[in-house]
Amino acid sequence: MHRWGKQVLGALSLCLMTSGLQGQTDFFWYNAIVPAFDGEPNSEFAQFDRVQYAYTSWEDPFNTSAPTEVNTPTPASINPSTLTTNEDAVLAQIGTDTAFITSHPGIYSFSESMSFIVYDNPAYSPGQVIFQVNTVGSLPDQEAFIYFRETEGGPLVGPIPYTHIGFLTGGDPNSGDGQGIMAWEWDLSGYDVAEYYITFGSSGTSMSLWWATLDTWDGFSAELSNAIFPKTNTNFATGAVGSVEHELSGGGGPRITYEPGDEVVLTAVAEDGWVFVRWTGDVNSTSSSIVTTIDGNLDVKAIFAPQTYDKWKENIILPAFTGSNPVVNGARDADPNRNGLVNILEYAFGGTPEEISTPEAFPVAGVTEDGKHLTLTYRQQPEATDLTYHAMVSNDLESWNYNGDGSEQTYTSIDISPSINEDGTQTVIVTDLTDLSTLPAGTNRQMRLQVILE
Repeated sequence: MHRWGKQVLGALSLCLMTSGLQGQTDFFWYNAIVPAFDGEPNSEFAQFDRVQYAYTSWEDPFNTSAPTEVNTPTPASINPSTLTTNEDAVLAQIGTDTAFITSHPGIYSFSESMSFIVYDNPAYSPGQVIFQVNTVGSLPDQEAFIYFRETEGGPLVGPIPYTHIGFLTGGDPNSGDGQGIMAWEWDLSGYDVAEYYITFGSSGTSMSLWWATLDTWDGFSAELSNAIFPKTNTNFATGAVGSVEHELSGGGGPRITYEPGDEVVLTAVAEDGWVFVRWTGDVNSTSSSIVTTIDGNLDVKAIFAPQTYDKWKENIILPAFTGSNPVVNGARDADPNRNGLVNILEYAFGGTPEEISTPEAFPVAGVTEDGKHLTLTYRQQPEATDLTYHAMVSNDLESWNYNGDGSEQTYTSIDISPSINEDGTQTVIVTDLTDLSTLPAGTNRQMRLQVILE
């Protein structure tokens, strides 16, 4: 039995019992935009589906020539199916020298953020630039910029933010933000462009860049419009909670970009042991399938709640960080962050056991505004099938009562918030029905919360 106590006109203790335009390509792993201007005069395409250099020491890319250690487009001599027409562009990762090339191959960094420079010196002034990347793990940041010169070696102009953005998850989109294509489009039709640079990066860790494509044209006709960025409350890929699917209403599959006014069906699909509970972000609903009208980029997050401790543990605790150390690998009575809440209570109250401080996970004892009744506020798992919560009251710390204890009396009122928190928990406020002013002098009225894990 584990307890946590706080004095607020009594004592609170916790008892624990364990019992748009989407083109199809056949030379990529996933779908990518194939612009309508593909093959037009004064248009070029570069395909980077191989990498040779995970890091390029290029301290001043805007003012110095590209080193030899840069990634160049894949030529037909290497991949006969390549459609590359622009073999002069280069791509370099300059953010961290800890990055390495994976067996896919891809440029990967598990410990530090990465940043990239793409340079091109086209034979014409491009009015339109579309750049796409396919990444696994963390996604690149949404921001990407172009810098350019009107004459080679002239003053640098920029940064120019993207005009439109596209996004599409693919492969194994457990969290909606673990794998996908990011596409940016720039309208440079009002400029004279002799040479240009694209900058983008990933501020998070564990991103692998698998491939990139670069399309340019001397005209402009918008190919991208609005993107949907879906997320879930998955913490680790090993503990998938669910996924988000989207498609144009009436069918047609998911798209990397949608047009303003398009009606899109969003569907939250729960994994086994999890239940969808609500949407957050740019939509607010508790229905797992909704129709929304596109009016700009859409950021949505599907919130799922666990049904059992084991499912919660898979998503919230990562044993690989410390091998078989039972202090952090999900042992029920372990307290990894040493905050007084063992893992079972972290689960019951929506805590995060590997973080130093999660104050919102602690139940809060208090009194009503008139000072006559004790209260207890806590978060609970609304879909848990293995948890029981008992708000208990006592006058002597020996005899404890709660609603449903067999005495056929009601001791507390329970107010459960109709809305679900963004971590999937639900806020509960329990009020002691005994008026403190009616108790004999010296009575130490107390509340405590008993949590039972089956």
